[in-house]
Amino acid sequence: MQNSTFIAKKLEDFTRDCVLFDGIGVQKLLTAGQANQNIDLAMTDDVFVTGGKLRVKNANFGDTVCLQVVDVNNVLGFGANLVLAQFITNWGLVDDQEQQFDEDSPYPAKVPAGLYLRLVYTSTGTVAPNVIMNWDLHKAKY
Repeated sequence: MQNSTFIAKKLEDFTRDCVLFDGIGVQKLLTAGQANQNIDLAMTDDVFVTGGKLRVKNANFGDTVCLQVVDVNNVLGFGANLVLAQFITNWGLVDDQEQQFDEDSPYPAKVPAGLYLRLVYTSTGTVAPNVIMNWDLHKAKY
């Protein structure tokens, strides 16, 4: 639902009357040794983000990720590709496991329809990383 009026300040505000879980995963094979590669997910409805799980095959020790909310198409009128929020900054990855993080936030972050969730990946290795980001999203019902 676009233009939701529901506001949640803590997870306890979530009930089945207010939100519907709508987790979404994105996967992309990236280029080895390249910085600032984006994996974008467009929001077609207002959602709340409560966490996510990152898995990377062929991560290199020293690879990093950032998680952002971005106005890719200038829907807010302040410029295209404006970073509105950054949830994780330069999270360091390791090369000896595929699961890089499984994080939950104690409070929900509302992301309006028309904006994007973005994972920015910096690869420092020589093998192409295959990235899966599973976003914990909840659609507002009103």
